[in-house]
Amino acid sequence: MSEDFNRSQKENDTKGKIYRLPCVRCSIETRHLCLQSVDVSWDERSLGMWGHDAYQIVQCQGCESVTFRHSGWFSEDREVVTRLYPHRSEDNVQAKDFYNVPQKIRAVYQEAVDCFNQQMVILCAAGLRAVVDGICAEKGIKKGPVLVQQKDGSFSSAQRSGLDGKIGGLAEKNFISSATAAALHEHRFLGNDAVHKLDAPGVHDLRIAIKLLENVMESLYEMPDMVEHLRTARERKAATAKRNKS
Repeated sequence: MSEDFNRSQKENDTKGKIYRLPCVRCSIETRHLCLQSVDVSWDERSLGMWGHDAYQIVQCQGCESVTFRHSGWFSEDREVVTRLYPHRSEDNVQAKDFYNVPQKIRAVYQEAVDCFNQQMVILCAAGLRAVVDGICAEKGIKKGPVLVQQKDGSFSSAQRSGLDGKIGGLAEKNFISSATAAALHEHRFLGNDAVHKLDAPGVHDLRIAIKLLENVMESLYEMPDMVEHLRTARERKAATAKRNKS
């Protein structure tokens, strides 16, 4: 290390300090407690430059999530820059906990949400499309009806094995409604544009797409389990009442 370079370090100078930061889980700004910290000051005499970096482990005082905060500045730009890891803001989406969605589909959905929160919108769109494709595969749908425009401008139905056909197949087999199929088609177009044309979708459009897809997974995988739970509870209650009467 150059003799002109000086570096000093101090531990836990900001330990116990409270910061108001966007929480990675609460999705709102909350109080965060600094659990551990390292402050580093440096200067490069030969270049006439100096700066300061603060590294902190912080914990949300609501959900208790532990994350990382870094802030720093240097002489050429005195504005303090703060970064949070994982990246988040009040616009982040909190991934839902799905207990009956197949693990592979759930993992891709989680990665798509992570990409959204990391502002990787093209990868997020491609991930959402992959979730739709995964749902079709899990339901055993290999093809389905698609409206094809003819030369005279009219439309006719044809079987297709692409993702558009598979979505049609989900509706044809009554896994989803026609309205839900239309929503899934919106996901398909979003992913196609992002992957094949390298078009970056809008954040607002992606947020709506995520919510729509969550509703689809809720309907396909979570609601049947809820209905079964209610049916079992009702039958158990009826059986208990019958025993009490006898």
